[in-house]
Amino acid sequence: VLLNGQLLNLRHPADALRAGIGYVPEDRKQQGLFLDMDVQDNILAGAFAGDRNLSEAERTQIADRYRTELRIQTPS
Repeated sequence: VLLNGQLLNLRHPADALRAGIGYVPEDRKQQGLFLDMDVQDNILAGAFAGDRNLSEAERTQIADRYRTELRIQTPS
């Protein structure tokens, strides 16, 4: 994979995430969300899946920031 003219050596999905590469499936609602999880957990799933040391306050703050920046509309 070339990114901005630089060859990337991606051996694991985490390598791609660190490089700023993500995957968006064609049917995002069915294949890109955890429908049995709440909005906060869906927002945090990709970026912070391995970080179990976040406090609930930190999780809420991060999710709220992404919700605002990405203009995510929620029913509540």
